[in-house]
Amino acid sequence: MADTKISALPAVATPAPTDEIPVNQGGTTRKMTRAQMHALEVGENIVIPTEDAPTDPTIRFGDGDSGFYQPSDDEIRLALAGVFAFAWLATMFAGQDAAGPALLNEAASATNPTLVPNKADPDTGLAWSAADFLHLVAGGLAALGAEDPGDLAAGETSLWLFDFDAGSMVQVEVGANDSAESGYRVLQVPNI
Repeated sequence: MADTKISALPAVATPAPTDEIPVNQGGTTRKMTRAQMHALEVGENIVIPTEDAPTDPTIRFGDGDSGFYQPSDDEIRLALAGVFAFAWLATMFAGQDAAGPALLNEAASATNPTLVPNKADPDTGLAWSAADFLHLVAGGLAALGAEDPGDLAAGETSLWLFDFDAGSMVQVEVGANDSAESGYRVLQVPNI
């Protein structure tokens, strides 16, 4: 066959789904049909050989320079137009820029944001403390809060502010009419 011209080789036919094909799996050869080769059995998985460059991602879309690749263990990256754009890690989904945004994979609280505009500043961003209650956190302190208006009583607002004197969040309330009585109401933070 070494001296056979390509034009002299016999035509290759696509096997029928029921044709048996010898397949080597883990050092054992067995015959499988084409249909069996396309179906995984319980406990089997597909291992995709990795490409570690954003210009040549392992799973490609369109013209081939956008897709997913794995530059190292436990990290999957998204490339767009041949450029690293986002990364999935055990701890976060983040933009490629060192000061880019991140969605942190940890429990949110009133002082622990999980949506941060700058992953280099993980204690500043959007947090959650209870059902229907969001906080803007700066430096690990809940600076501003907003709750579901449907949970409010008369005179209350959805707005909560951090009171430095009290060292906690306090709800802003609707007070009396302003001094000019022009129809505006005064917002007031209660003294604690």
